[in-house]
Amino acid sequence: MVGMFNDAVVNDVIKKSSIQKISVTGNEARNASMTFAEYQKVVDFTFRTDLLTPSERAAAIMAFHDLRGAEIRGVKLRYFNGSSIEVAGQLTRDGYGALKH
Repeated sequence: MVGMFNDAVVNDVIKKSSIQKISVTGNEARNASMTFAEYQKVVDFTFRTDLLTPSERAAAIMAFHDLRGAEIRGVKLRYFNGSSIEVAGQLTRDGYGALKH
């Protein structure tokens, strides 16, 4: 399948991506990684501070568990059941449906 798409691009059957012509120049990329100690400091702050609202704290905890921003924004209060979040379905380009296992 991939070979078919590559062949179509090479033979101008489908349009080439214009993003391939973009070059990024300027400052070197900075290292945004953190050590485990720094990560633990952020986690401790999240759980112990009074500066975060319950919603902000919940969003941070979901981010710690690898939920992406769009997924976090999509969570509704009805999905919470006290100590966990229920995932009952999925939203796709075809609409909302049951999870596929």
